[in-house]
Amino acid sequence: MKRWICPLLAVLQILACGCAEAPRQDTIGPKGSLGFWFYVDEDYYNGVEPQGDLVNLVESSELFMVLLDTPSVQAAAAQAEFGAKEGGSKNSEKKPPSSVVNFEWQWLMEDGNRLNLYLPLLSGGSWYYATFRWDSTSGLFDGFLNGYPLRVSGTKVKPWTITEQTVSPVIGKNVEDLELSGDFWPESDIKQRVQQRKHGDISDLMGYGQTPALGDVDALKGKLLYAADFTNKKEMASWTMEGPGVYEVDSEGWITMGSKEIDQGGPGDGHFVFWTPGIQPENFIAEWDFQAISDMGLCISIFAAMGQKGENIFDPSLKPRDGHFGGYIRGDINCYHISYYANIPTNPGRIVSNLRKNHGFYLVSNGPPGVPGGSKDIHKVTLIKRNGNIKLGVDGKTIINWQDDGVKYGPVHGKGSLALRQMKWMKARYRNFKIWETK
Repeated sequence: MKRWICPLLAVLQILACGCAEAPRQDTIGPKGSLGFWFYVDEDYYNGVEPQGDLVNLVESSELFMVLLDTPSVQAAAAQAEFGAKEGGSKNSEKKPPSSVVNFEWQWLMEDGNRLNLYLPLLSGGSWYYATFRWDSTSGLFDGFLNGYPLRVSGTKVKPWTITEQTVSPVIGKNVEDLELSGDFWPESDIKQRVQQRKHGDISDLMGYGQTPALGDVDALKGKLLYAADFTNKKEMASWTMEGPGVYEVDSEGWITMGSKEIDQGGPGDGHFVFWTPGIQPENFIAEWDFQAISDMGLCISIFAAMGQKGENIFDPSLKPRDGHFGGYIRGDINCYHISYYANIPTNPGRIVSNLRKNHGFYLVSNGPPGVPGGSKDIHKVTLIKRNGNIKLGVDGKTIINWQDDGVKYGPVHGKGSLALRQMKWMKARYRNFKIWETK
């Protein structure tokens, strides 16, 4: 009997192997597109106690990876603080603080590019359709979520090398209907694929939401606290520059600012922050005219800035700041900041304005670009902080509207200092800068 039992077992093993599902194989090359649906079970959100673990949605060893995460690496200083409060325990069930929800494609080769979208949250119980397309020799690399571009379509990046090869992508458990094509899909094809399944609405989270009218701001204005006269040298001496910023004032009342170290140092060098005099109340309205002179750069308003123990930001007990961003977002001060102009060489084609809460660099809200990248028009910027609600308007349209609940990202920041910040590539000018109390 043993003579035929052993050969029979061998045959059964062969048949079993033959019935097993073979690994998926696709061809990938210098030009192509990839699309797939993925399901999010629970809400992903950042904050002091974030939700959402790292998920590799699709990956191919040493070639590319698409992931979804609330990455603790984005809040290194907050992690250190968290670890101290937890007594350094590695067994804590709490996840360390996280500043963003990150949806990202990484080309893993040495000269590869990455494309990511930072979000305040991504709602669970919904399907989302992800698409990426590339032409590596031409430096084209676009991404889409539910058909919305992750950055301005057609933005050029540094060309990179992809040799045509066969891949066996590893597909996550919540991923379906993956397509890998050698064609550079047009946006019309991507939008058609999005219509194949009901999906979550994320337009407001990606800068494609509505921009309602800001309303009657004048009706909210109380006492005028400050009206800048940039032509008054004595008054300008009360402003405080941190970093290598320089400025000049013309006879029409414009102050033009730029960096004197635009070509020096690394990407974190050469930026500057210009603080207005005094401390603003917890509730205020600030307005100014803005005009970009250069195309590339970033403009930010920092406000409600105080030391973490309530100190004036110029208290000698605080660490010196020199324009490097870490001192403002993960240093020893608390504040909010909004980027209302963003066209950065290190992040080209950005499609959102971001509101972040610091210490911790938490991305708490975003909206459409306040001032479109490359615009040379004069724009009116309005910043309102009232009873924990923060609004940013540009030309009378609401760009950011967020209510701080004082829980998810720590206590609401109250009174504090206000500043204008520019990255070193930016040259811009300002006029009619005023601050009021709110009624």
